[in-house]
Amino acid sequence: MSWAKAEQTGVWYAGDSRERQRPASFDADLIDRLLAAIEEAERGWSSFVTELVVDAMEMSYEDLVVDPQASGQLVLEFLNLSTNVPLRVTTQRQSDDINREWIARYRARRR
Repeated sequence: MSWAKAEQTGVWYAGDSRERQRPASFDADLIDRLLAAIEEAERGWSSFVTELVVDAMEMSYEDLVVDPQASGQLVLEFLNLSTNVPLRVTTQRQSDDINREWIARYRARRR
């Protein structure tokens, strides 16, 4: 939903000072296209890693959002790097009430 809002408004991160191109509005077709792009990218990465025949670490966006520091520590461990590195999160989650409303509308529409 955040991607759909960013595509419509031109605002891509918290504090983005660029002028909004237009207000965001619920667009199920746009959301369908973006979800399809995400699914295609996930298939592409899986195929790429499989072809390389390397060990890969899988991590979901949802796990990363819940605890970015712990996720970062897991990546360091997977790479056999020092986990004594202080990790600082410098991004801000974009999800808001509009996202929650759009998710509910999208799910209801797809039933």
